[in-house]
Amino acid sequence: MRRLALLALILLLVATCSSPDQPPGKGAFPPFYPDGGLFLAAIHHCRVQPLPQKISGLTGPHHLLAADLMAAALSFVTGLPFSQSKQEQFLEDVELLARRLNTSPWEILSQKQLRQPLDDPALTPLERAEAVRRLLKGWVNPRLHAALSAFEQALGRLGLKGHPRVRLQPPPAFECPDFHLEIKFRDSPELQGLLAEIARLSASQEFSDLTRL
Repeated sequence: MRRLALLALILLLVATCSSPDQPPGKGAFPPFYPDGGLFLAAIHHCRVQPLPQKISGLTGPHHLLAADLMAAALSFVTGLPFSQSKQEQFLEDVELLARRLNTSPWEILSQKQLRQPLDDPALTPLERAEAVRRLLKGWVNPRLHAALSAFEQALGRLGLKGHPRVRLQPPPAFECPDFHLEIKFRDSPELQGLLAEIARLSASQEFSDLTRL
């Protein structure tokens, strides 16, 4: 039955494509953009030379498929371990910042400060990706970036930054009052020691200031 159904579907499609109502010399699905001039002009005005290596894995929202944006972004996304969602967010942030500053995406991505992490041999690919994302996020939302920087500095002063057993995270985008605390422990004595350390830190003025960011 499945084969018969598949055969019937193929025959239906063939009959539809050869319908006499179809304009002669045209396909069953005419192109949405019969004039390719817009695309050719975009490619012609693209100020980024094509990369010599094979490109794969670049994705983005369809409304951001501008030649300059995609071409300039290739040098970032091909060298950094961005997931699809992070690629899309990266392109959206570049496009938003370009519109806000009334400039081109190419000008945003050409900023020396943004490209420095790409050439830093001391950074791993993950660290480069995080550095680029953090810089761009700081430009898009400077207030949030300032709050996150202040939070990281406070963690360092409290001795909680990079702590192997305790992890304190701020509220998402600092839009709610709730912080998140994660504790790793092996047994009751270790847990009691960690809780005592947290209690001591939470009584300090530094910790109080951190929760008011």
